[in-house]
Amino acid sequence: MATKLYDDYYENLYEAICAIYTDSKDESRLDFDGVIIPKPHKKAYKLSIAGEFQDLLSYYLLDDVVFCDAVSCEGPYELGEVIVASDDIVIDCGAKIGLFSAIASNKGAIVYAFEPNKHIINEFLSETSAYNPNIHICEAALSDKKEQITFWGSDVNIGMGQIDKVSNGPKSTHNERMIVQATTLDEFVDEMNLPRIDFIKSDIEGAERYMLKGASHVLKEFSPKLAICTYHFPDDPKALREIILDANPNYIIEQKPMKLYAHVPK
Repeated sequence: MATKLYDDYYENLYEAICAIYTDSKDESRLDFDGVIIPKPHKKAYKLSIAGEFQDLLSYYLLDDVVFCDAVSCEGPYELGEVIVASDDIVIDCGAKIGLFSAIASNKGAIVYAFEPNKHIINEFLSETSAYNPNIHICEAALSDKKEQITFWGSDVNIGMGQIDKVSNGPKSTHNERMIVQATTLDEFVDEMNLPRIDFIKSDIEGAERYMLKGASHVLKEFSPKLAICTYHFPDDPKALREIILDANPNYIIEQKPMKLYAHVPK
């Protein structure tokens, strides 16, 4: 019953979104003040758009933080000093359909969108990237080692994919076993010869601690702004805070109910 109520609510919200934000130039697309994405055919992507409208798009579109906070489930990815600026180099860990990547792109940032789920990339993220400039899709997972790992994911429950370090099995009966490439953010920066990293957003279903352990050099040398989900495991707030401060004790960290925000004063 609860699942049906959830689905009904978000399906109705998606229809309302379409009524307001359908692109006047192309009815097959949604246009959120310059953030353009395709209209999906699959239910999973419709529900994802509706959910991210509350937690992400509302803050981008509406100049009413009180209202946005009231309708948000998880809270925004930008808060206080932790905001995406023009010309930032942004890492989107767990890009899914690419809405955060698209918003950062439209703010003038260069985005590396990490997503290991091949279904999401082929069916949606690639189109989001085509519509919004400077999004580079990285078909890989971010972890603490460069290696081949098992990823459990699907195109049905697109927000429930997990690497086996976290799950040790499928989180959903719909999930399939995929062998994907994992890398560390430190190695990625070296391989791509990036001059810096300015912002890291992460929602990777409990693998945040491994991603941060693999980014110790990035945290120390570049001090990127951080917006990290902390609700997947009970010890996430404490564990992630310790990893960040161990790499760079200059970080100021603000813990909200479901996300951690961190920055180093300039």
